[in-house]
Amino acid sequence: MTVLAACDPNPTRLPTGLGVGGGGASSSSISGTWRRTLVVTTADDVITSETTWTFGPGGGCERTVVTTSVLAGSSDTERAPCTYRLDGSTITITFTTGTPVTFSVRVTGDRLFLDGVEFIRVG
Repeated sequence: MTVLAACDPNPTRLPTGLGVGGGGASSSSISGTWRRTLVVTTADDVITSETTWTFGPGGGCERTVVTTSVLAGSSDTERAPCTYRLDGSTITITFTTGTPVTFSVRVTGDRLFLDGVEFIRVG
């Protein structure tokens, strides 16, 4: 299996924000839409996983993951509404399921890093 990640020096990470990192962000700098694409090549298929985070200025957010199988020619989309709270260099995201997750967060220009995993601003 081959794993390729767009703009990721460590392409074996999953695109959900797992890893290591540091820094900080303000609610105005994190507001917007951020995307990361992962491409996995297996012996039988090429699968893409596109994770998009949208953060609103008032603390609302959504994570959308679109997984596409080239062989099957189909996509699955998972949307997860959430809220977020910034505290210095950490962000706590609470999904509607009530499960909070905390990441280190850093914004540098048009790049968002969640636990060191890079997302590119797309809106």
